[in-house]
Amino acid sequence: TGANGDIAARQPAIISRAGWGADESIRCRNATYDPTLAAAVVHHTAGSNNYTREGSAGVVRGIYTYHARNLGWCDVGYNVMVDKYGQAFEGRHGGLNRNVQGAHAGGFNGNTWGISMMGDYSTVAPPDATVRKMGEIIGWRLSVAGVNPKGSDTHYSEGTSFTRYPMGAAVRLPNIFAHRDVGNTSCPGDAGYARMGQIRDIAAAYAQSGGGTPAPTNPTPPVTNPGTTPRPGTGGTTIPDVTQGSVQDAVTSALRTVLSGGRLDAAALTRILTGGKTLADIPFDAGSVQAAVGGDLGSVGNLIGGDFARLASQFAGPLGQVLSGVQRFGNVSLVKHENGAVYSSPETGTHPVWGVIGDAWASQGFEHGPLGLPV
Repeated sequence: TGANGDIAARQPAIISRAGWGADESIRCRNATYDPTLAAAVVHHTAGSNNYTREGSAGVVRGIYTYHARNLGWCDVGYNVMVDKYGQAFEGRHGGLNRNVQGAHAGGFNGNTWGISMMGDYSTVAPPDATVRKMGEIIGWRLSVAGVNPKGSDTHYSEGTSFTRYPMGAAVRLPNIFAHRDVGNTSCPGDAGYARMGQIRDIAAAYAQSGGGTPAPTNPTPPVTNPGTTPRPGTGGTTIPDVTQGSVQDAVTSALRTVLSGGRLDAAALTRILTGGKTLADIPFDAGSVQAAVGGDLGSVGNLIGGDFARLASQFAGPLGQVLSGVQRFGNVSLVKHENGAVYSSPETGTHPVWGVIGDAWASQGFEHGPLGLPV
């Protein structure tokens, strides 16, 4: 299913990292995950066009080594690469259907998904097989995220020397845009850029059709409580699994509502888009909470009780004023405060989080990061 609960399109064939022979020892252990995915970015690798179908995997391995070791990007910068024969290869590790942040469009890496045509398409037109596969994969990935391939959205620049937009600048972009639209680059080449309209058309048709056949309702086994699974090449290190129906889906949906509803100021919005989340960015609708209690936000405390009320009183100084009633996301409950929040689950109990430690925890993905829930 997609982020909005709709049935997502069927995933096109993509050769896995194991399939193309990725050396998992040279990458960073943990991927960085964004709270939402808002757009796909089209690239070309600007490398040679002279490779065979059988040699494509070797080209991908070379790109991987160059990005991870020479450029210091920890891994492949792109999420997916497509060769001139229409073969697709998994890029950055962390899960093709998860919001893995890449290193492909400096200044606009947050909440975007990078896909690159393998070759130099400055003057040579990309083959039809490449364009079609690019469109189909983007159509699938945006359908998973609940994003309209023909739509547009406002992005906030993360700055850096790789983009012409200063940090915090609001830029309206198509939901499928090219690297050159934001970066100091000609990527994906003039001939590649000329195919952007066709890529969008293919993506929209693929997403609408479900990929030609009905998509499975459960592409991955659902879990009640996210667990941990050893990630290949990490020496047994575990990171949380997040599948359909998990807490991540609820949090992602809530964040998307906040982002599209304009309930955050520009600074807070920039923090979310750049991955620099803080506990202050936990979403809640202040207007509806106030209406529910019929008074000022201070009276929201009347909505909470038990351990939440006890801890709110005990840590009133560092946590600050209570701002919400009990919010529930799957098996996790929380109460929003000015400077932090109180989190609770049946497995971990009820504990407060605030300050720089809380913000560091939030920036790593709240309970879905490597630390999990507070204990």
